[in-house]
Amino acid sequence: MEPPIPAPLNSKQSGLLRRYWHAGRQGLSSTGGTQALELAALGLIEQARYGGSGLIMCITQAGIVALQAQVEANRARCAPHHDLGATLATWLSRNGRACWTNIELKVRNAESLQLVRPDVFSINATLDPARVDAAVHEVKVSRSDFLADIAKPSKRAGYAAISEKFYYVAPEGLLRPEEMPEEAGLLVARGDDFVVAKRPKKRRVVLAPEVMLAMALKPRHTAPDTLV
Repeated sequence: MEPPIPAPLNSKQSGLLRRYWHAGRQGLSSTGGTQALELAALGLIEQARYGGSGLIMCITQAGIVALQAQVEANRARCAPHHDLGATLATWLSRNGRACWTNIELKVRNAESLQLVRPDVFSINATLDPARVDAAVHEVKVSRSDFLADIAKPSKRAGYAAISEKFYYVAPEGLLRPEEMPEEAGLLVARGDDFVVAKRPKKRRVVLAPEVMLAMALKPRHTAPDTLV
């Protein structure tokens, strides 16, 4: 009989349970904290033995089932975002652009180093440095995610340092052009096609050597019908 799947865990419970999973049968010393007590009450961890540092707790089969359920729930929640990003990258590739998904890029300024990870980063497929036309495409599949994002001007400033254009990308009907920050454009998905609902402000940007190296080292997205 399969162990029952408990209610979804909060972030602290999930993080602690993952620590027990990584510890395996060696277990972890119980700190006596509330989160460990809650996991024990749910049957997700259990007493294993007493060690030199006190009571040792281990993850149970029910705990493993709970972690797997959370992984599947996270995957299902992220699927629409991932699918739209992949569709966009394929569309851009078929329209003459080289694309990278979830590429981590370094942005340096006089005071700090910022790491940015655009959903889709693209350039013109060209050998002419003057025609690179780097663009960042930020995918949104919920209004709450969009509203949280536009409240982070520092994030967009990081994107501005690596791109000549910045777009939000969303399913049709989710976002309106007038909601976009002044510098941002809006691409609307219609099936496997995309329509420019608002053009972004364009600026001249020269990509830093760190950005070019990251692009060279990370495989770019390839449209399915262009695989070789």
